[in-house]
Amino acid sequence: MVGSAGAVGGAILRGLAADRPELVPWITYRSDPSPLERLGEEIPGLRSARCDLVEPDSLAGLVSQVEETAGAVSVLVHAAVAPRLGPMLEVGHRAVSESVASGGLSLLALVEAFDRLLEPGSAVLYLTSIGSQRVIPGYGSVGAAKAVGDTIVRYLASELAPRGIRVNAISAGPFLSKAAAAVVGDTGALMAATAAATPRGRALDLEELANAAVFLAGPRGTGITGQVVVVDGGIFNRWVL
Repeated sequence: MVGSAGAVGGAILRGLAADRPELVPWITYRSDPSPLERLGEEIPGLRSARCDLVEPDSLAGLVSQVEETAGAVSVLVHAAVAPRLGPMLEVGHRAVSESVASGGLSLLALVEAFDRLLEPGSAVLYLTSIGSQRVIPGYGSVGAAKAVGDTIVRYLASELAPRGIRVNAISAGPFLSKAAAAVVGDTGALMAATAAATPRGRALDLEELANAAVFLAGPRGTGITGQVVVVDGGIFNRWVL
């Protein structure tokens, strides 16, 4: 799990660890390791490392550590995001470029770095966003990054398919997170509006997102590659942002 030790990263890692306890779980952080403390108590054998995906030496160091402990990589999850919020013309080219590099292009860097550790049956998962397809005010830098990542998913899926390696993206509906708070501020209002707009009457549960990741990464998901799988409870079928 690279790029997220928060709500979504923790949920997916817990799901994968429960489903495949034989694997050696790894998670990275960019600057703040404090969210890892609770995860370490919940996931036996969890290992962690600092990693900045846009720093080649940092990424190479992570690969070396993982290779020493696990040998191969069965599931590689990219959950990194570096939001620069606001209208794109105000955020500016440089900041948007940094966001795209961290949250989109870094998927290619990650898979390239771990390429020799991927085996037939390995799965790569990329966490994307509806912002890659629809306009969310102030969210342009992340939307652009995720659109780049979605494209990389499709091309890598085609290129790695002959080796038996699958690559997919998961696009989640709104959920409570630091990123959501940074975008909307009032997450209580966001989640209330989300529940009201979702056909089933409740917002996405992170366990549901984790279940999708476990399915896509496991033997029952072998027929799916190069796809953006939407896990949102049906909200974006009818909710106009």
